Amino acid sequence: MAAKSIPWNPVFEMGIVEMDDDHRGLVRMINTFLEVVDNDEGLIAMDEIFRGLIDYTLHHFDREERIMAEAGFGGLDGHHLAHLSLKDRVGVLRDLYLSRPGCEAEAEIHRFLADWLTNHILKMDMQYRDTILASRGLLLKSA
Repeated sequence: MAAKSIPWNPVFEMGIVEMDDDHRGLVRMINTFLEVVDNDEGLIAMDEIFRGLIDYTLHHFDREERIMAEAGFGGLDGHHLAHLSLKDRVGVLRDLYLSRPGCEAEAEIHRFLADWLTNHILKMDMQYRDTILASRGLLLKSA
């Protein structure tokens, strides 16, 4: 696959420390995935990545939903459904890779991770950013 690593980009930042830290961790996991694929490190290394992604989905999504609830974010239900879908997809892709390791599964995983970063974080997560920042007194209101 020989994909380039993804550098942390300020466009990923939400201004919410907990979420930014978690999202940096996701970018690191994506880069680890790319490295494992490029180095053809095999099933054990890939399973480690999936264990990390599963752990990430459990902890990050719970934290994110708690923060949204505390701030009174109106889109929490839709976000929760998106999180359930992402959790399920991680499990499906893990099973796919473990049953049929190789380039096809790796390409599908790569597409999923790229979509997670660009569509979920850069679009969906940004929908709640202002609500959270305002609830914490960190959002300047325009006159």
